[in-house]
Amino acid sequence: MRQRMVIDASATLAWLFEEGAIGKQIGAILADADRVAPSLWQLEVVNAILVKERRKLLTVERGIQLLELLEDWGVEIIAQPPARALKQLAARARPHQLTAYDAVYLETAIGQGLPLFTRDANLRSAALRVGVPLISETR
Repeated sequence: MRQRMVIDASATLAWLFEEGAIGKQIGAILADADRVAPSLWQLEVVNAILVKERRKLLTVERGIQLLELLEDWGVEIIAQPPARALKQLAARARPHQLTAYDAVYLETAIGQGLPLFTRDANLRSAALRVGVPLISETR
């Protein structure tokens, strides 16, 4: 049975760009999952690809291929509340010293009742403190 999980940009980008065993492990986990992400995920992964293109670490052609791969990947995008209180987002981030971006991933996992797959150590720690299950790279 496929597992449904919230993925963040760090897990996605590790799969796209990591070489060797880590990239393969992440790819295997993600291939066997129903992936869910907040709309922020799209901005983060596209920006990372664009930055690699600008730094000449990727060709534009390769960047387009990766974007097409991600579009075909079937990530369910969860819309963020249209009237999200800025104070609410800050309140989620502050006690865990998260960025506002990472607080959105944590909020999405909590709101959807799903485990979180992230490679970000601070976000992993915050998820554990609030009882959000984590997906491990070493299954």
